[in-house]
Amino acid sequence: MSDHTNQELLLHYECQQWLTHEACLLDENRYEEWFALLAPNVEYMVPIRIVIEGDSRPAFSERAFHFKENRASLRARIDRLNTGFAWAERPPTRTQRFVCNVSVARGIDPAKVTVHSSLLLYLGGSDPSRGEILTARRRDRLVQVGDRWTLEARWAYIGQTILSSSLSIFL
Repeated sequence: MSDHTNQELLLHYECQQWLTHEACLLDENRYEEWFALLAPNVEYMVPIRIVIEGDSRPAFSERAFHFKENRASLRARIDRLNTGFAWAERPPTRTQRFVCNVSVARGIDPAKVTVHSSLLLYLGGSDPSRGEILTARRRDRLVQVGDRWTLEARWAYIGQTILSSSLSIFL
């Protein structure tokens, strides 16, 4: 294999490992450690899916969002979760994330990559007999700072049009 191919394989592996680590932190409610993975200028967007009659292609709003967050608003959400008074999370939602179909593309800046992935997310709430499955296609921009990657932007496109419960977890 060429050095270029080896570098691309290593980059893909690093990004896959980063996503796996992130999923583990979120599933274990280790929000402070997850927050440390975020770039100072992070953007976290989850646009609302819209249905256009007669068009089977997925469409998402450019003005309405489930979440449209930055570092300060993500910090506030974590601080609220840490108080024990986040009523949407009482009891805390049990989650298990499966991240797959990862593809990585370099940009002009060698320290930034775009990572596409699919997310399958199991959510367990207060009723142990009823779980929920949520799917999303994610587009992340990771930035290399020294020897580690940070999340600079996430766009998560939820597969469902109608959610059966409020969305209070991180995707």
